[in-house]
Amino acid sequence: MAAASSIIYATAAPSVVDAIPATAVPTFAKDSWKKHSLDAMLLDLPPEEAHRLRIEILAIIAAVKTMCARGDDFQTIRNFVRTRCEQNHMDWKRERGI
Repeated sequence: MAAASSIIYATAAPSVVDAIPATAVPTFAKDSWKKHSLDAMLLDLPPEEAHRLRIEILAIIAAVKTMCARGDDFQTIRNFVRTRCEQNHMDWKRERGI
């Protein structure tokens, strides 16, 4: 869900293109951070899960675009994205019996 939660930070950026091409993720080697593209992170997942996550991310982006067009404030949009990501994460855990 790291990829999906990076959308939260994308809503704060002046341009989604500037925010998403590379996201920082921990490498667990001396607490360093490396940048990976969203596609690279999705390639690490099983194909079915990556496809589902792409659809979820696109749905979130489409909803954010609609909210921006309506003139919703930043905090409302951020809360929506967080709630949606948390719900997706809970659904993922429930499907796996976690």
